[in-house]
Amino acid sequence: MPSDEKPSRVLTHLGAAVHCLAERGALSPPDLAKWIGVPRPSAYRLVGALVQAGLAAQNLDGSV
Repeated sequence: MPSDEKPSRVLTHLGAAVHCLAERGALSPPDLAKWIGVPRPSAYRLVGALVQAGLAAQNLDGSV
C-alpha cells in the first residue's frame, strides 16, 4: 500500500478499539463507542469481530 493511502475506516476503528481496551481495560460496547467516537451499533460489530478473531474475550456482563 502506498504511504499516502489511508487505512480503511474499519481497520482504523478496530485499531482504536484495541488501543482503548489496552489502555483502559474492560469496557462495555456502549462505553467503547463513546471512547473511540463511533456509533453504538458499530462498537458492537467491532467487539464481535475482535472476539471472533480471538483478540478479545467477552465477559459475562458484556464487557470486553
